[in-house]
Amino acid sequence: MSRNSIGSKPESKISLCIPLYKELPLLRLQRKYSEKFGVPLQFLFDEKILRKKRYLWVKFLGKTFANSGNSIEQGYENFVLKASSSWVLRIDSDEILNGKSIQYLNELELKENHVVGFLRYQVVLIGDDFYVLANSEFDPNQHVQWRLFNKKFGKFGSETIHNPGFELIGRNPVLAPKDCFIYHLDFVIRDQKTRASKSLRYSELGQENHMERFQILPENSWQLMPILDLEILDFLNQNIRLIKKIRAKASRWENFD
Repeated sequence: MSRNSIGSKPESKISLCIPLYKELPLLRLQRKYSEKFGVPLQFLFDEKILRKKRYLWVKFLGKTFANSGNSIEQGYENFVLKASSSWVLRIDSDEILNGKSIQYLNELELKENHVVGFLRYQVVLIGDDFYVLANSEFDPNQHVQWRLFNKKFGKFGSETIHNPGFELIGRNPVLAPKDCFIYHLDFVIRDQKTRASKSLRYSELGQENHMERFQILPENSWQLMPILDLEILDFLNQNIRLIKKIRAKASRWENFD
């Protein structure tokens, strides 16, 4: 089955949805990812972006959703209602799935109460070289992201930052195979100062104290591992100039209001 037919049956077709508000420079990178991996992405914009007339063009790239809060979790129910399919896989604007994950999604037999989680690696950029963090606090097994679920059976209302956005109670959690990863580009596109600003904003939204320590971990404390997924590494290397341009703009969008 071709990659671009996510979901093995029409009734289990999956929408890969990316919520966006401030992080508009990441659109170009995500569209390049979509082209390389043959994966259709659905961009869903927090409608607060439309308060700025210069950003009205986003309406031509995707739908908007109502969100009275300052995090995706606070507008999650409205977000998923705009998804094109019953099955929703949320991918943040600074995340990408590896090829094994896409293959897995193509072959996955979904049941209505399934919730699927993925291990997540934290990617960093040193000079012109990409790595993943090997620090114990960034162990992918400790960072399972529960992201795929059927919106018809979602129970929403949790507004705490860093949670799935829906209730896991009564659901059947399924962990994707160990070679299926989300790669998180937060440390790639944000320098430490910008991550500190982001962390402060998240703390104001109620994140747990230990999360702040992860987000502002200084470069001299990084323990590095090579990226063994050559397909992902090739994609990152091909787009390093674009990634560095995005990084240069990150402080501006973090202070966007």
